Amino acid sequence: MEPFSISAFKVLVRIFATTTKICTHGDSTQAHSLGFRAHRDDPPTRCRISPWVHVLRQRLVLVSTIVNCYGVFENNCDGGPADLVFVLDSSSSIWPPHYYKQLEFAQNVISEFDVGPEKTQTRIGVLTFSDSHQLHFNLDQNLDKSMAMAAIMKTPYRSGGTNTADALWYLGEHMFSVKTGSRPNAKHIAVVITDGESHNPEATQIAAEAAKKKGIQIFAIGVGDAADLDELEAIASTPSENFVFRVATYTALNSIQKSISQRTCEGMSTSKTHLISGQSSSLTKAPTTTRTTTTTTERPITETSPNPIMEDQEKIDKACGGKPADVFFLLDSSSSIELPDFDKPKNFVKNVVNLFDIGAKKTRVGVSTFSYEYEPHISLAEYDIKSDLLMAIENTSYLSGGTNTGDAIRNVRETVFMGGSARREVGHVLIVLTDGMSKIPETTKMEAMRAKDEGIYIFAIGIGDNIDIDELRSISSKPNDNYMFQVDSFDALESIRDILAIRSCEVPVSDQPDICPVNTDTDVLFVFDSAGIGRASSITVLSFINEVTRIFETKSSYVTTSILSSNCIEADIPFTSEFRAEIVNLINSKSSESTKLIKRMRLEGFATHRGGRASARHVAVLFIDDTLDSESFLESQRARFRNMDLFVVAIGDRVNLEQARLVCGGGSRLLVVPDYQHLMKMSKEFSINMCEATKSKKPVPTTIATRQTTEGSVKKSTKAVITTTIATKKTTEVLPDDDGSGSFYDDIPSSKLE
Repeated sequence: MEPFSISAFKVLVRIFATTTKICTHGDSTQAHSLGFRAHRDDPPTRCRISPWVHVLRQRLVLVSTIVNCYGVFENNCDGGPADLVFVLDSSSSIWPPHYYKQLEFAQNVISEFDVGPEKTQTRIGVLTFSDSHQLHFNLDQNLDKSMAMAAIMKTPYRSGGTNTADALWYLGEHMFSVKTGSRPNAKHIAVVITDGESHNPEATQIAAEAAKKKGIQIFAIGVGDAADLDELEAIASTPSENFVFRVATYTALNSIQKSISQRTCEGMSTSKTHLISGQSSSLTKAPTTTRTTTTTTERPITETSPNPIMEDQEKIDKACGGKPADVFFLLDSSSSIELPDFDKPKNFVKNVVNLFDIGAKKTRVGVSTFSYEYEPHISLAEYDIKSDLLMAIENTSYLSGGTNTGDAIRNVRETVFMGGSARREVGHVLIVLTDGMSKIPETTKMEAMRAKDEGIYIFAIGIGDNIDIDELRSISSKPNDNYMFQVDSFDALESIRDILAIRSCEVPVSDQPDICPVNTDTDVLFVFDSAGIGRASSITVLSFINEVTRIFETKSSYVTTSILSSNCIEADIPFTSEFRAEIVNLINSKSSESTKLIKRMRLEGFATHRGGRASARHVAVLFIDDTLDSESFLESQRARFRNMDLFVVAIGDRVNLEQARLVCGGGSRLLVVPDYQHLMKMSKEFSINMCEATKSKKPVPTTIATRQTTEGSVKKSTKAVITTTIATKKTTEVLPDDDGSGSFYDDIPSSKLE
């Protein structure tokens, strides 16, 4: 059944309200219209309103008023289907009760629309922002008015800063995507409410313009005196008098509810417009009066930018402040990209580069492509003049082949950023453009993680429908919303040009440890029982080693590093009738895996066949997570007599810390970590300690312990003597020399060590 027309209903009301008077004309009674006029020759006519008509007219006028105000019989807005998204400020400047006034306002606006899942109905989405954006529900959720209104009121308050740019960027990139429930045939409308200036107005303006270029109509509502009118106008669509509102308080939002609903409905009835990439929309100066009503007598002053490129350049300069960076583009050149389309990412790179201040001491740019193979094209230090750089980018060749993204990221990490060509004092930025899933996703994820661990900030740009969102997330730096982009086609790359340039220059300088100034040949050996601690803990230890060794200059000839780890327990037993006896022998074996490992460290860890240098200083780092047995402890003491500078990383609560101190000498050579999960957090502290120790030309003085293997105390001596208790008689055991031959040091009776 078609809804009863409001206009038809009003006509009916007027008819009933202005007719049906009971008139007496002579001896007859007639019904007359209010406009009825008797002939002038007719006798006088006396008219009165029938009581039932009077009542009917009152009721119909009342119903007409209700229809005018609330749209009872049909929705006030019949401008066609719309996708409507609310972007709500949730920063700390808003008192929580006022925040919920925002929600009530949004709820009241929603009540004016025909919300539902049909093609002709309205859909609702909600996004809030503080330090970053927070999605609450997409357009394909809550496809019922009551559900949407209830969901609005459940939107939680977060507090934090005012990162309006991040919210607007997410709005433009994700909220109106087909994947999140948006419809191509619907009008795309956003209502942004804020009570203060964003922390980066230039980035906010760029993000808003990018959203508007995609055909999104934006209403901007400022609450209170702190809302910046210029920024509201930059956010909103034009003309400003139609899209910008200001109210004094959150309570006053209700005063503009009808206006917002009406303007939103008018927006739905207008055709969608898409600005061509590269063109600039007119900048409209709105009246400076506070808008608590929707009318104004002032006319907008329209100023069309004469030079869009110069305008964009000014925005970048303001946001970046001339801060230098090393920016490297990694372009997918696999067979999934046809040759004509390959020119589009190249043009995109040129347009982004055009916004940078290029120079040897400014921003430097490099470019490589990848398919099955990695193909370097432009190194960071190759071009200092922008025109030459742009020409070189234009000449970047197409490869074709598979998509080995992981290998390409590894090459960039090793040869570009860690290979010495990147500057340590600037931010390191890698921008990856790809149109499909990589050949080996696990490798891609691992290599991206390694690059990010080295202080490289990665932007991941996915193009088209064949990309894997999860893989893009694993490639990009955190938060993903700042470093991950998705566009529908190569042509759409231009829509993210400005915001990518802004975010690239906002990347901080990589958190790189200072290079340790070692000027003496030093071999550093890391030792851990990989079989004993398991794969997961071994990966953690390797990551820790990777982080710690960053303090040593990779190109230095003074420092070399190595790892020594254990293999699985040797438990081979041939077919034999003595099988059980052999098992018992293995169980009771006095030579543990840790003992074997520490012995290998002592005898072959720094051997020439492993790349060790006889003349170099030998530094060993031993990882332990349990108390060492007597043989392992003995081996560690023997290692000390080979002039080995020994560090110990003690992990967990099963380690005998007094014993660990005796192994390494204590002090800064002992790092105590509560568990493997906390190991990475201690890497910086340990790096500093290692640097201080390795800068010294002399290893730590050797201190050997005397230890009773029963419950006796542990004491120190300057000689290599360990006291053991066998039954009730104390004897002394002398440590063998480095070669295991057992040459003796002065024998000190145990009675002298008590």
